[in-house]
Amino acid sequence: MSRRLRTFLATGMIAVLVTPLLAASGAEDPEHPGLPEPPARATEGGIVSQGIAQAARTRQWIRLPRLDLVAYVPSQQTQKDPSCRSFPPYQEVQAWHAYTYVASPAGAPEPYGYSPSFTVRALAFGAVPVEVRLRLEQTRDADGLPEAWELDVPNKTFCPGRGPHAGPTQTEQHTPPASFAGSVSVAVESVRVDGLDLAVASSCRTIAATPLRLSSRDLYSRDPDLRPGEGALDWDPNTARFFNGPGGGLLEGMVDIPAFTGCSTPDDDLDALLTGLVSAKDNPISVRAGQLTTDCLPWRYTEGCFVTSPMPLPVKDD
Repeated sequence: MSRRLRTFLATGMIAVLVTPLLAASGAEDPEHPGLPEPPARATEGGIVSQGIAQAARTRQWIRLPRLDLVAYVPSQQTQKDPSCRSFPPYQEVQAWHAYTYVASPAGAPEPYGYSPSFTVRALAFGAVPVEVRLRLEQTRDADGLPEAWELDVPNKTFCPGRGPHAGPTQTEQHTPPASFAGSVSVAVESVRVDGLDLAVASSCRTIAATPLRLSSRDLYSRDPDLRPGEGALDWDPNTARFFNGPGGGLLEGMVDIPAFTGCSTPDDDLDALLTGLVSAKDNPISVRAGQLTTDCLPWRYTEGCFVTSPMPLPVKDD
């Protein structure tokens, strides 16, 4: 763990609290217009993520755009019982929570809640090339502010000798699956058919928001099958198969893409075409998130920000 990350944790994320986590406020943050006001006593940080997704209908893998996320962390709850009577087989349990918001690219309608655009390519009617530029949008509350994507990361310590890979007197850390959840809409910025821009209406988007739910794998600190980059001292979010909270890592899941609406052009209505090309259930998605650090905040960005590398696309099946 880097010195910067240790300092960040020490300044606010490991406060031991027994009160429930407070929900994010609907009021606007006066210091950062376009964001909801952070919960009381929240620590702020930034996360950079890169990802890939598969269009289930065409089985085409695509790279998702880099996302610069603002994260508000209200607290970390910690409960300890060295006697191991309160929550066996653990002697310590922690709950870590964050509210995250996408920093929009230049030219977006709002400063937060819009992703950079990305391209999906397909063949219409089996032969005509179609190129669709899409963007992801966080849903918005009644005040027009983005609604958070929420990250929950539990962390537990086994009682001595109780961990699956621990010796008789050894403790072992267990990071159960993290949860990343929220709602997302998909908007269409442009449609090209055989190279021709069809001037699709700005109202073109999915008919409704869809749940975005990602999770990670169980991580045991003494697992003999851990690879380089997956240990406490050499954690690498670019290669780790797991997720460990402020250190980042891999999150995976599925997302449904609903039907499209409002996709008119001067000459046609593309709702059915786009729905047939893009919409589908259970589209696989994988995301690598970097370290949570103040260096990655959009208003305080420095070269110390850990930027995850673009994820490689899977080799296409024959």
